Amino acid sequence: MGRIILIPFLIIWFSGSAQVCQDPNRFTEAQFFNRNTIISELDQIYGSAVNHQGQNQNLTMDIFYPDTTIDAMAHRPLVMLIHGGGFSAGSKEVLREECRLLAERGFVTASINYRLGWNSSPPNGQIRAIYRAHQDAKAAMRYLVSNWQDYGIDTNWVFIGGGSAGAITSNLVTYQSELEWTLIYPGIVNLLGGLDNSTNAIVQDFDIKGVWNNWGAVFPSVMQNSELVPQIAFHGVLDPTVAIDTGSNGLIGSHIIHQELISNTICAELNVDSTGGHGIYIDPNGRLYRSQRTACFFRSVMCGGCQSQILSQVSSIQCSSGLDLEDPGIQKSFSLYPNPSDATLYIISPEEKFNLRLFQANGREMEAILNGNRLEVSHLPKGLYFIRLSSLNSSSQTLRFLKK
Repeated sequence: MGRIILIPFLIIWFSGSAQVCQDPNRFTEAQFFNRNTIISELDQIYGSAVNHQGQNQNLTMDIFYPDTTIDAMAHRPLVMLIHGGGFSAGSKEVLREECRLLAERGFVTASINYRLGWNSSPPNGQIRAIYRAHQDAKAAMRYLVSNWQDYGIDTNWVFIGGGSAGAITSNLVTYQSELEWTLIYPGIVNLLGGLDNSTNAIVQDFDIKGVWNNWGAVFPSVMQNSELVPQIAFHGVLDPTVAIDTGSNGLIGSHIIHQELISNTICAELNVDSTGGHGIYIDPNGRLYRSQRTACFFRSVMCGGCQSQILSQVSSIQCSSGLDLEDPGIQKSFSLYPNPSDATLYIISPEEKFNLRLFQANGREMEAILNGNRLEVSHLPKGLYFIRLSSLNSSSQTLRFLKK
């Protein structure tokens, strides 16, 4: 267990959606869907725009979501991710793993490409690149929200995040308006176009409910009190690229953002590495850890109980009820065969008698037609189910089952 610093009296409750909070095991640290049941739609074009070289460029995204033929939930929260690279490099592919990890926990996810680079001759070339990234990210979000039916998105719960430049862009999408841009760079809207009508022609409102900030920052003047939303952040104290506090470029980093949020009673979690530089928890285990913490944080925002805290080391994670988690200390005595199945499921048990309860993935209990050790499933809709088995000595086990 790592060291946890709790911020007293800043436990903020949010009204949650009945559907997304109905199942206590979805949108948690625990894998809810098998990776084979995640649909991936790669290289989807969401718009096009002129880049810094004067060429029209198609812009694409990768989208991941649970297979709608087996998932009982009609609409799921969305998390859109934006890659880093200093606004001059990088690609959506680097965030595919984070997208899949969150999709396995029930979210619809997307990783986007955006216009990169700038010319060295005009003044403020990098600022223009940041603005173009902001334009493209807003267009990508408009595309996703407008196509909510195709991907099963719950538009009440839209989240955004990314790493480095992607985290900066995520904060821009959440907080910065055209008017605020003109105060930083007068004439930029006339020069490069607006934020809400560039890259694609989709007219679609959306409301960001939370940010996943990986070693990112924001312009301090744009975080208006009325606009503040919950944020989970990861940042190295020794980051030489994006300062955790205030950088030489005037941007405020994750620590200052965290302080601003909690001072306004907005839920925020900050994960820091006291010896970390630019990018922390980036190996496979670290990616899993950040994704698990983020899933639990976003669930707490949707369902209530969000707690402001600073974590200075890797900490254990468990926000699920444990329905689909097995206690490693309990000997597993039950198994299922065949799985998946479309007709009869056999319960393999060392005991002749046992109790069985059957649940849909959305938490609804279903009638269990059990004949000896045979469970009839032909009448069930296609989808993911949980079977809770208990022996006469009160030991219990919960197993996943996929109805074909």
